[in-house]
Amino acid sequence: MTVFPRVNRQTVSTPPLYPERIVQFGAGNFLRGFTDWIIQMLNEQTDFASGVVVVKVTPVTYPELEAQDGLFHVTLEGMRNGVFHSET
Repeated sequence: MTVFPRVNRQTVSTPPLYPERIVQFGAGNFLRGFTDWIIQMLNEQTDFASGVVVVKVTPVTYPELEAQDGLFHVTLEGMRNGVFHSET
């Protein structure tokens, strides 16, 4: 498992903030690693230009995510053309 340094908007260059056009209920790992990643790819590869606002649906807090200004890493691992591939 790769350990990444903490990130925030002061320590990394980030793309421009897009208008929040998507309401997401919850901020679990699946939503962030799959759904939000797809939205990021749409923003990078098309003119989608949409941000996500997260609505908490439980009393759980997200202190680690809040400390990182909502930024997080995604690592994709799997097989591509019969060869192991890892992308961060």
